[in-house]
Amino acid sequence: RQVTLTVTYLALLAGRCTTQTPRPLPGNRNVRPHPRRCLCGLRSFPPAPPPSLWRRGTKYERYVPEPGLHQETTTPPRPTAPMQSALCNTVCPGGKIRAPIPAQTSAPRSRSATRAGTVRVAAMSASTTITTTTTPATLKKLQNGSDVRGVAIAGVEGEPVTLNDEAAYLIGAAFVDWLAHKTSKAAAELTIGVGRDPRLSGEALTNALFAGFASKGCGLVVDLGLATTPACFMSTVTPSTAYDAGIMLTASHLPFNRNGMKFFTAGGGLDAGDISAICSSAATMCEATPGGHPIPQATGGAFPPGVERRPFLLEYAGQLRDLIVKGAGVGDRPLEGMKIIVDAGNGSGGFFAEHVLTPLGADTSGSQFLDPDGNFPNHSPNPEDSEAMASAGAATQ
Repeated sequence: RQVTLTVTYLALLAGRCTTQTPRPLPGNRNVRPHPRRCLCGLRSFPPAPPPSLWRRGTKYERYVPEPGLHQETTTPPRPTAPMQSALCNTVCPGGKIRAPIPAQTSAPRSRSATRAGTVRVAAMSASTTITTTTTPATLKKLQNGSDVRGVAIAGVEGEPVTLNDEAAYLIGAAFVDWLAHKTSKAAAELTIGVGRDPRLSGEALTNALFAGFASKGCGLVVDLGLATTPACFMSTVTPSTAYDAGIMLTASHLPFNRNGMKFFTAGGGLDAGDISAICSSAATMCEATPGGHPIPQATGGAFPPGVERRPFLLEYAGQLRDLIVKGAGVGDRPLEGMKIIVDAGNGSGGFFAEHVLTPLGADTSGSQFLDPDGNFPNHSPNPEDSEAMASAGAATQ
């Protein structure tokens, strides 16, 4: 511990965020490398995606080599590359010690991004914005019953992007109008919590939602960070949070290139009529501003005004533990002596093993794919997929 603290201190003095790769936890099966972690122990970096995904509009696309910007290579970026520094948001936890962005070998260049209809301005600039476009018809088609669903990452043949930054911006703005009417509150009085799963498009769409909220003067927006759908709902009914609404960015069991939104108030999830009204309102806004809206990109770990980071997942885990203890009625460790394996499929559910089952006495050794990874490298995120079921079954042998 003393050595680690010493190395961390020296790294911070040097003005850089030093990383190390932790060893896999005993008994856990994780085929892909574990996320790299800052030596401060609080900031994690996801592993680099395979080269085949580099130009599919993932969150890595603005940092990896591209034709016309840098010399193209066939190997993933090393942890010391600009990508790694950018993923650390050039700031160590706490926001006080800023790491310098590696110097460019040439002047910044503007370029087109891989998300459809995107114009990226002044890449790697402190004032980077993106402007995407969509259409009213596309916005209306994003409704999927009581959810919003769409293709958020380009690169899959026959699946054009439909849920881009502009769509998220407009849906966010329309949702504030809907919520203000529903609660009879002014926009400045509203509080909205936003969670997401680890899908590669999640951070960009969350940022666009924030911008849409801000355009309507929403009072307080809370970034819940990595979350699950039930946790996002519980943030609206838990007394310590009690947000007016929660939005979960997820596409559930769909492939990596999809994403979507689920909407909640304390009364439950929105119904199909509510989603239709929100999408129609967004489409009307789109008709009035067909050129799109410039959306500022978060830099240096900063959040837009009116946005606060308040992770909720561990509080939700505590609620689950309390429910199980109360329901079992046999003490604080009702799962003592039980062997339970969790296959999280690299989604948001990996916390369940460490923060719910293990504290209740269960033996979760052998659990697999607990690390969030939006590439879903080990099997489909659909738990009913034959490969996913076979994987979980094999882990219990």
